Amino acid sequence: MKNLSCLTIIFCLIIILEIHGIKGFYKSDDRIIESDVRHYYAWIPSILVYKDISLSFLDINPDKNKDHFITVDRTPDGKLYFKTTMGVALLQLPFILPVHYFLELTGNEADGFSMPYRIALIIGSLFYYFMGLFIIRFLVVKRMKLSDKISALTILLIGLGTNIVIYVAREPALSHVYSFFTIGLFLLITDKFYRNPKWINGALMGIVFGIITLIRPINLIVGLIPVLWGVTNYSDIKGRVLLFWKKPGVLLMIILGFIVIWTPQLMYNLYLYGNLTFHGYGTGDERFFFSNPQIINNLFSYRKGWFLYTPAMVLAVLGFISLYRNFRSMFWSILAILVILIYINSSWYSWWFGGSYGQRAYIDIYALLALPIAALLNYGFSKGLKLKIPILIIVFLLVFHNMFQVAQYMNGAIHYMSMTKAAYWDSFGKLYPSNKFKAYIEDPDYELAKKGIYPKPKKKIETRQEWIEFLETDIRTNEKAMKFFSDKAKEANLPLDTVIKQDVIYIYETSYANQE
Repeated sequence: MKNLSCLTIIFCLIIILEIHGIKGFYKSDDRIIESDVRHYYAWIPSILVYKDISLSFLDINPDKNKDHFITVDRTPDGKLYFKTTMGVALLQLPFILPVHYFLELTGNEADGFSMPYRIALIIGSLFYYFMGLFIIRFLVVKRMKLSDKISALTILLIGLGTNIVIYVAREPALSHVYSFFTIGLFLLITDKFYRNPKWINGALMGIVFGIITLIRPINLIVGLIPVLWGVTNYSDIKGRVLLFWKKPGVLLMIILGFIVIWTPQLMYNLYLYGNLTFHGYGTGDERFFFSNPQIINNLFSYRKGWFLYTPAMVLAVLGFISLYRNFRSMFWSILAILVILIYINSSWYSWWFGGSYGQRAYIDIYALLALPIAALLNYGFSKGLKLKIPILIIVFLLVFHNMFQVAQYMNGAIHYMSMTKAAYWDSFGKLYPSNKFKAYIEDPDYELAKKGIYPKPKKKIETRQEWIEFLETDIRTNEKAMKFFSDKAKEANLPLDTVIKQDVIYIYETSYANQE
């Protein structure tokens, strides 16, 4: 039982591997390297396979690469560019390189996208997931000085009780598990630096911070960790300033470490755009609305509410009370980062962050939020059985609830971006979507969102006439369905409208009218 937390990490890995084994996403050409991954990962095949960071090969043979690259992004002078910075690709590279050169040496096609590459990406995400959980164990046991049992429960909640599961088991090549690991590592190195402020620790801080921001520039806010970590009062801040005043060489090493990591990206920016500050997300009409943050929607809405789809994080918020009382040196840095991140995430025009399970943008700081969770669990355990048993029940219910919702998401009972109140409660307790589910979801209006306008979801469809109108519209906007009904109308020698209306009424009466 002394190694319960280590066993919990292994258990989390086994569950994730089981999902991979059951679902077998890596077998499909259109999975793993999909969606935004095509931005993050594009650096690697462009350099290893095509040896061309200008992406000119996409114009030469667009049909060959249309499924693997997103090619809509160009500079004003027509140059294609990588929309995302190279941080994710940098962490993926150690797992891709052996596969790539093995395939080349053995005479197999080394195209950058085949199954061996997809498996390598999965192995990489599992490695960073494992290391992130292990860092949580170290912080809870060695820095907070809490029991192995508390560490195990904290790891279980983070590892299987949150939406990180999807981003290791279903979409492992997106940025979040890499940020989860690197931000946890940054906290660990920062703590080590203040215990032993040598230049090597400073250089490591700069390097890891560089990687964090290279993965996702908005995570620049975790720079508050070295500013506020260990601070409990004004004199601590003064002492921190004096530390760097007396050791300017250490501060220089932090800066140099950061610059070294960012140099390739800056050189690419200079080559592409003629300046060092080019950022792909800043070239379109995607923007922040800092005067109109959708905080309530971001945290509580049926579309993507963080606390609704990841209720384990409610424990993190409650845990700040215990963190402040018993671990104040950790309190201010984590609280400040969470508050600022909520504001930033809620201000992004697409506050739901596209297709995802819940609010994926918060996964990046889960290693930080593990600490208030651990503080809360420790407080509960200190009160004896009267709180220990309820806490254990809550933890396991939260894990079960999350894993059930993960299954719902993978089966389509939770939509990746179009959930409404009606859709949520229609799917509640069901592993698969009902016949009515499609009528209840509502796609977000991206054009209005780019103007900072967010209309309320439509009213739930209830009456017979509303259902018939919905089903008819659904058919008429589906090309395959219209072809089927056109052929059926010709065969029956009846008008197309008549056939559609007859079948819509039949579908409603047999599949919708009597469904609970």
